[in-house]
Amino acid sequence: SDADKIEMLYLRTLSRRPTPQETQWWLAFLNEPRQVVFTPPPPAQPAFGQFRPNVSGLGPRRLMGDPLQRLGARFAGQQTAKQQAFEDLFWALLNSSEFIFNH
Repeated sequence: SDADKIEMLYLRTLSRRPTPQETQWWLAFLNEPRQVVFTPPPPAQPAFGQFRPNVSGLGPRRLMGDPLQRLGARFAGQQTAKQQAFEDLFWALLNSSEFIFNH
């Protein structure tokens, strides 16, 4: 359930359970109507050192690139508004003064 997900996010970021008021506030936030925000990935540009020779002499080896860009490209356009709201909740917890001062 959404309340269980909120509790797990709190436990994993702040090492405590949310208060009942916090749970109710976040449940209201998660259930607000919203649109899915999609930002297109930047155009691919060759990165410095994108190809490098393989030491074994088997030819060039391609570096994997930025893992976040690969992950974003895989799930682009597939997220729901609720998933994005959970991401916002997680970032709010990570940027909270409680997280900063306790961790």
